[in-house]
Amino acid sequence: MLQIHNTDYHLGVGNFNRFTISLTDEERNILLKTIDYEILSDPMLNVFPHQTKSNMHIKYEKEWSFLLNKITECMHTIDKKASISTCWGNVSKEDNRYGEHTHKSAYTCVYYLQNNLPEYGTTIYKDIILKGTQGTCVIMSGKIPHSVTNMPENIARDNTRYSIAIDYDIVMTETDVSNYLDNERKRFIEEKNK
Repeated sequence: MLQIHNTDYHLGVGNFNRFTISLTDEERNILLKTIDYEILSDPMLNVFPHQTKSNMHIKYEKEWSFLLNKITECMHTIDKKASISTCWGNVSKEDNRYGEHTHKSAYTCVYYLQNNLPEYGTTIYKDIILKGTQGTCVIMSGKIPHSVTNMPENIARDNTRYSIAIDYDIVMTETDVSNYLDNERKRFIEEKNK
């Protein structure tokens, strides 16, 4: 498999942006404990074995604001109209079964909260691994097929990995919608008059 380590890169398959998000040990522990609590007390039953529900940005808006605000600030360097639509925690253990998937969102972000083995990051297009460096996040199009890079059982047993996924949608203002409709109307008239 090809490993990608750059900060910002383009593979001909989409743009990927990596940002460093520094947290204190206390902040990291808040996130770790919250994810563990949610998985034990209110587990997702129809998804992977260790995933929280996707409303963490709402349920823990205040408690997680130190992270969500920093990541959203990074997201706004890419698209200022982006707004969080969903957010959840993933834990990779020896029984990982994360599979390739896409998101309906415009963008998806993976924050590597705890990852002792960066070579187990995010796999895109089945055979390209984006390095999962602890304390960084990768932002990419939600349409790109990707998955958590599953660790072999003997490695995962001693290297539990925590990540936080955040999906961003683009929020359009009334002016944006109006401009879009005007442009579409003009395009329709131009094509009709050809």
